[in-house]
Amino acid sequence: MIAERVGYESKAGVSRAIKSVLDRSDSDEADALRSAHAERIGMGYRTVLEVINRQHPAPTIPAAMDAVEGAKWVDRVAAALEDRAELRLRAVDRLVRLLEREARLHGLDAPVRVQADGDTSISVVFSQALNPMVKELEA
Repeated sequence: MIAERVGYESKAGVSRAIKSVLDRSDSDEADALRSAHAERIGMGYRTVLEVINRQHPAPTIPAAMDAVEGAKWVDRVAAALEDRAELRLRAVDRLVRLLEREARLHGLDAPVRVQADGDTSISVVFSQALNPMVKELEA
């Protein structure tokens, strides 16, 4: 049983130990920091969505233009459209990073890996939010 391996008599003992660690932490200060950080992530999220959703007016073809000038104009418009598409793709990359950071902040990521060996030993790699508590329990 895992509880015995880490020095507890039962699951309830492990639960009480975890609750004790959580109670000892300065949860008000931690909550305030999480809230401030979540607000900053939200601001970034809204900014990135504005870039992704921004509508650009379609270019209009100037009335009087010879073939050479028309070809140059078409090339400039194509480059501008390509730049806009690249900007949106970079914004999506940033959005993904913000969402990953938000998930870590709120502990939404599940345990990364559970590995069981044939000799009944089990190792669990917890999400980063739980690692400090697990280390304190093992100490």
